[in-house]
Amino acid sequence: MPEDKGKEISVSFVIDADHLTWMEDRLLNELNSFMETRLPAGSIVDRSGKNILIGFTQKKLNKRDLKTYLKKFLHKFELEEKFHIIATSDEEFKVQKRKGIDFREL
Repeated sequence: MPEDKGKEISVSFVIDADHLTWMEDRLLNELNSFMETRLPAGSIVDRSGKNILIGFTQKKLNKRDLKTYLKKFLHKFELEEKFHIIATSDEEFKVQKRKGIDFREL
């Protein structure tokens, strides 16, 4: 991730979006762009493979707000019937396909 005026930036959150790529690879780029527009100033969003990395140079966003933004992304692209957001740790989220949905149906 790029450095912002000499301040050290560490990864605060990781979003594992592997299941999104089962539908289309462009959804990963759309998620990256969506998060860049929604997060407050001082936020850095970067893509690393099938993960989205989020860091902050100023005040860190809380976990609940980040999950809300991820849910809004699913709603915007009409994906909430196929995917949901789960927290896999304190600093990691996963876009998971819903049970009962076969990945071939995506």
